[in-house]
Amino acid sequence: MVKLKKLIAGSLIAVSVLAITPISASAEWKNDSTGWWYTEGGSYSTGWKKIEGKWYYFYASGYMAKNTVIDGYVLSNNGDWTGLETKSDKISVSYPSNWTKTTLKGADIYYLDNQGTNVNLVIDGMKGYSEEVYFNSAETYIKNRSDINNLQIKERKFNNNNALTLNYYYNFKGVDVQVEQVMICNSNKAYLFTLMQRGKISDENMTSFESMLNTIKFAY
Repeated sequence: MVKLKKLIAGSLIAVSVLAITPISASAEWKNDSTGWWYTEGGSYSTGWKKIEGKWYYFYASGYMAKNTVIDGYVLSNNGDWTGLETKSDKISVSYPSNWTKTTLKGADIYYLDNQGTNVNLVIDGMKGYSEEVYFNSAETYIKNRSDINNLQIKERKFNNNNALTLNYYYNFKGVDVQVEQVMICNSNKAYLFTLMQRGKISDENMTSFESMLNTIKFAY
């Protein structure tokens, strides 16, 4: 179960990413006969960009993508992604449109507020282990960690999917963080969703997190 340990421990890396980059004050939309782009000072946006509360994707050329699917995210005719169903790795999840998406070392991370509260998803193969064995191993591993306090373990269901929930406090470089990890197994893969907040997770953020979990669907 070495990979299981890496799955749980690796998901904690997001706690160190607590900054949100503001949009430049000189930014503006421009267009020509080919399409739309977004300027920032003397350059144009590429990749994912949040503009006035909505997410857009810009190709390497700078032009905005629309009526397509990028990285599993459905973009409308106007080019924006507003929380429509997303599909990736046989899993479908609807992330709230007011969450702010960024990327860290190739992994998507969603900020729930401007205080650094974030959610990430890590996926790994179960290598033939059953859900029961995987859940039990996760419990054993987390119980044996010396840097975790106030651990609570529950088995729940989200959108009819069996889930193991791990709630605990974790100290990262002198900062206490509350963590809620939810593991769901499907088709020999483990999906670990992690919610982190400095201090205590607010009721509002926990409700938003659980609402997202209740949108999870799998392609069998």
